[in-house]
Amino acid sequence: MTSCNHDAVIQTARDALQAKQSALVHGLYAWDPQYDRMLREDECRRQTALVNAGYAVRVACTVETVRSFLKFHSDSQKQVVILGAGLDVLGLWASLFAETVVVEIDLPSVAKEKTDMIKTKHSQLFAVSSNYPMRSSYRIKKSGKDNFHVVAADLNDVEALDLEMEKCLDRMLPTLVVSELVLAYLDEPVGQLLAWCKSSLCQHDQSVMFA
Repeated sequence: MTSCNHDAVIQTARDALQAKQSALVHGLYAWDPQYDRMLREDECRRQTALVNAGYAVRVACTVETVRSFLKFHSDSQKQVVILGAGLDVLGLWASLFAETVVVEIDLPSVAKEKTDMIKTKHSQLFAVSSNYPMRSSYRIKKSGKDNFHVVAADLNDVEALDLEMEKCLDRMLPTLVVSELVLAYLDEPVGQLLAWCKSSLCQHDQSVMFA
């Protein structure tokens, strides 16, 4: 995303969030009680029936994949890394599972709006524990553990990304890497990013990537 229009990227993130909220509010699908409560926005703009249906299926597949991974490793530490996380609450929801660390990655403009959203809409659950130029870390208030991180980075710059991930990720733990259509938006060939995901994020033999 080296030469991307950041305004267009943030608008895409907002549109995707509204489409998911529309699918939920208008009764097309209920994915998970906690996820639904965190996502719901009753004043969201209604989407067409086709858009609602498409996002309902997309969210159902993603939520179920994350939930299955977390339940499979329910008695041990694990991690979820979300590439191009946008403004969705998926990572926040996943971080509520026991023994789970979540790292979201997106461009600085999106990451800034995400951190603002957490402060205004999810402060009852999460508190900021630290702020760095490229990373904001949060703790769940009930547990007191720093287990949710928002990394502001360009997915095309894997060297800079790798250095930042070193600070909040244990590469030896089972890790689920989630890429919800983000590969289609990258300016550069995705081979380098995929190779980095395999070599850096999926070192444990029970790690997996969902794209």
